[in-house]
Amino acid sequence: MLRLARPYPDELLSSALVRGCRHFGLKYTQLAALIPGRTGLRPAFFGVSPLTFFEELFDLPAERLLADHTVVPYATAFSEPEVYERAVATAFCGESSGALGAVIQAAIHGQAHRRFCRECVAEDLRLHGESFWHLSHQLPGCVVCHHHGSILQSSEHLIRGPHAGYELPQDLRGRACVATMPEEIWLEVARSAASTARRGLRPPQARTGTFYRDMATTKGWLRGDRDVSGAQLAQAISDRFGRRLLEASGIPVQTQGITWPSLMLQPFPGTPFVTLKHLVLELFLAGRAQDINHTPSGPSAKSRATEDKEYAAAVQRVAATFSASGRRAKVSELLTEAGCWGAYRHRQPGALPRLARVVRSFQTSQKALRPQALQQLAVPGSKNGETATRHDLIKAGHLLCSKDAAAQLGVHWYQMKRLQREGRILSIQYARRDWYPAFWCDGRVDPQVLEVANSSLVNLSVEDRWKSLCALVYETVTASGEVSLSKRRCSSTTSSPTR
Repeated sequence: MLRLARPYPDELLSSALVRGCRHFGLKYTQLAALIPGRTGLRPAFFGVSPLTFFEELFDLPAERLLADHTVVPYATAFSEPEVYERAVATAFCGESSGALGAVIQAAIHGQAHRRFCRECVAEDLRLHGESFWHLSHQLPGCVVCHHHGSILQSSEHLIRGPHAGYELPQDLRGRACVATMPEEIWLEVARSAASTARRGLRPPQARTGTFYRDMATTKGWLRGDRDVSGAQLAQAISDRFGRRLLEASGIPVQTQGITWPSLMLQPFPGTPFVTLKHLVLELFLAGRAQDINHTPSGPSAKSRATEDKEYAAAVQRVAATFSASGRRAKVSELLTEAGCWGAYRHRQPGALPRLARVVRSFQTSQKALRPQALQQLAVPGSKNGETATRHDLIKAGHLLCSKDAAAQLGVHWYQMKRLQREGRILSIQYARRDWYPAFWCDGRVDPQVLEVANSSLVNLSVEDRWKSLCALVYETVTASGEVSLSKRRCSSTTSSPTR
């Protein structure tokens, strides 16, 4: 098997292939003849396949070639774990893949021509007698050499498409990729990109939905309880990095509307972002803090506490009119007439506490359309007036939803309806959901007893069904010696029979 000279540090795999062809005076077609089952070889500039062949050709492990001489580590640095695993597995299988190609294309988005550093070329010629294509010079956002700090030269050779020629940087003249020396921050971008490309085949760095928001809050850019001003953030990044250079790097920032920096500071962004955006935003937030808090305007600018107080008073007034007229209503009807249904429905956790207390009070009163079915249900036979609510039973693990009950029975959850129709399981429906007593799901129930219990609930109203079901649960768990379901007496000794 023919052996080519091994790649230099920071050299692309395709560059080492070009040097090997020049050393032996070979063409790609002649190298392709050495590959079983292949009729041609037109390597892409960022190409990886066929990695198993390159492993033999350069006498280096495939893992080292992929980690040190391809853009796969850079491209997957902040990706989802499954994207990284699929890309690496595809590279090792030895075949070209659209999935791997998509990962690489996303990584080099915005980079059009191959670049080189004149000082690196001179240094390579002095040390090795030849130059080569540096991987770090080809990464998006790298307009200066991370080693020498000089402006990179842009050649006429495109990055995309097959690598048909055999030219190396020493054979080209090139021209500066930017007219003037950029801000020093772009040298930091180049160094950060080069460091990311050298990370090897490690799993991606975790970037949760709150990573950059927490970073902005810690650094003083943003208050924890405020939204991000997308326009201010976009303008600050444009001022720091330069609008034209951001556009040339493939990550333009518009100062109006929704922009990628503001999306990355949302609690749960649903869009994956290319590596360069992560590097730029992280460097930006590491700098001197500015105010990027959103300042509301118009009617919604009033404080949340004032809004909560006004909503609670409005609901109490409407509830009083319902009581005077003897009308019973749903919560949605009450809040709609009070003008705060949308605010209550879409509130954040912990927001509008006064309104929430008023709503809870209404739900447990006789003004509500379904008070007993929703909240406090008296349990016959309880001591000292103790009560157990539907939430108490669910929290204690004595009432199960369809999926939990199915898991207890060892069946698929969508089979629960059939079991219910066949009378093989007891359930009660509320709020369009079925609930199952946990002790009926352990396989120890007498079928005859189950049939009697089912038939006894058929003709009852929803309210009476709940009362009967709670009574049945209460009697069963107390008869078995388990702890009381009362809120006042629930303790850590309560153990769910299903957990």
